Amino acid sequence: MVSGLKKSAVFWMIVSVMGFSFMQLFVKLSGEDISVYLQVLCRNALGMIIAGYYVRKEGLPVFGPAAEQPYLFARSIAGFLGLVTFFCATRLGDIADATIINRTGPFFTTLFSVIFLKEKTRLPQWIALMLVFCGGLIAGNPGLSSSMAPMLLALASAVCNGIAYTLLAHFRDKVPAMTVVMHFSVVCVICALPFVIKAFTMPGARDILMLAMIALTGCLGLISITIAYRLAPASEISIYDQLGIVMSVLIGWICLGETPSVSTIAGGLIVLTVSSWIFFYNKNKNTNHKE
Repeated sequence: MVSGLKKSAVFWMIVSVMGFSFMQLFVKLSGEDISVYLQVLCRNALGMIIAGYYVRKEGLPVFGPAAEQPYLFARSIAGFLGLVTFFCATRLGDIADATIINRTGPFFTTLFSVIFLKEKTRLPQWIALMLVFCGGLIAGNPGLSSSMAPMLLALASAVCNGIAYTLLAHFRDKVPAMTVVMHFSVVCVICALPFVIKAFTMPGARDILMLAMIALTGCLGLISITIAYRLAPASEISIYDQLGIVMSVLIGWICLGETPSVSTIAGGLIVLTVSSWIFFYNKNKNTNHKE
């Protein structure tokens, strides 16, 4: 029975990776007249509707307890900034480069967790995380040598994600997961709306299609990863999230003609290899601890 649940969890993790990877493609394919804020608004408006339905169905608090609001707003705003910078990096640079640099987020999550949550991390984990961080820089710096902007934006998104995921750890046993998603989606829509109104231009039929696909694929990724983590512990399935690097390279190459550079491949391999090592290291450590 457990094996069957784990297989289902792996399946949904892969679906999630595909959803988020294709979301990047549609972000890239949107016309230049379509602002990043409109993309973020569409991405989260559908998520807000779906999360709202789930929250109401399960009888969960819509926005969470009052005592947790400072932390919820910090998580939601960090997530919003992470989305905006990641979408900008995707539009200005190669999909693969933006994804690999964004995957340095666990380094910042660990750093912030040690500082603010007082979590303990061993030396081998720090070394591995430093290698992941270096792998992201190797992938991004030479590959985006024509402009530092995409690399810096992708790095900023990784920092924001590090803050957001650190706060998610804080919410454990305090705020239901879908309540956090609902809070995040609503804040993203509210924050993006003034920018959309200020610079609004009527999108054409093609851009409307791209915006719809951003919303659909983004929600597919969100729903799938939520299902996956409900079926199996993160320690057993999180490694499959790194397939996003492979997917981003393939999508950029096949759909956009973005031939990966040697540095992109080298950095991506470093991130994949070290992330795999961290996964199995943590898994073995948890197994030994239980014994």
